[in-house]
Amino acid sequence: MKIILSKAQWEMIGKKAGWTKEARRFYSEEDFEKMIASGDLKMIKETPSSTVYKDEYENTIVTATYVLSYNYKNDPGAGYSFPCDKNGKILFDEMGGGSKNSLKFVKSNLDKFLAPVKEIRTDIESLCNCGSGLPREAKYDARGIFLTYVCPKCEKDKLAKYRPDVLSNPSYEADEPIEPDL
Repeated sequence: MKIILSKAQWEMIGKKAGWTKEARRFYSEEDFEKMIASGDLKMIKETPSSTVYKDEYENTIVTATYVLSYNYKNDPGAGYSFPCDKNGKILFDEMGGGSKNSLKFVKSNLDKFLAPVKEIRTDIESLCNCGSGLPREAKYDARGIFLTYVCPKCEKDKLAKYRPDVLSNPSYEADEPIEPDL
């Protein structure tokens, strides 16, 4: 099985597991299991097609989704992926009509594809630092300048620290010079 991580995910999870900078973006199930065994990732929810973990150290939620991928023989970077369980069994109930048609195409043209590979695709969501345990969202002023991170629980309190015109009027008066966009 392969685990697909983005660059940001590599920086956060990869460092903890001791992966080298030269490592590819695909990691073995063993490496992911090491993260869980070390206690860095704690399972908080499990469904047939995914598992959700909490990373207390980084204050993030990591969702691992299982897929069965069929890549073209003549273009290994292209192909089809279908939701599956931890054992690689395709979950038809989680597929829409388009995915079911794609699976029929793949099954009727297996000679064009490499052997299927079970993968774990990860999605990492940062949590708000207010302690709510909810995902955070960046907030910007009316000019598009970053202000703070908020969640539904703390948004009102955090944004109350700013003048109303800063949030709604792109021409608000500022004490310091604001550089124009390039």
